[in-house]
Amino acid sequence: MALLKLRKLDETTAGLTVPKDDLREEGLADLEGNLLFDEQFVSLRRTDDGKWEFKLVDAESLTSSSAAE
Repeated sequence: MALLKLRKLDETTAGLTVPKDDLREEGLADLEGNLLFDEQFVSLRRTDDGKWEFKLVDAESLTSSSAAE
């Protein structure tokens, strides 16, 4: 299990670091660790005390769900 670092970004937000190896495995980074996309959305959901789940969100599903509203 990799340990991820949670750090303060500003007064109202925090960020979570994800290892570049994991990003490469997901197809989000190249061999040098550079991100392949300008933006990548994820959903974050609290599942229990101290437990969280995050999933990659496909940009197409964002546009199709907003068009349905």
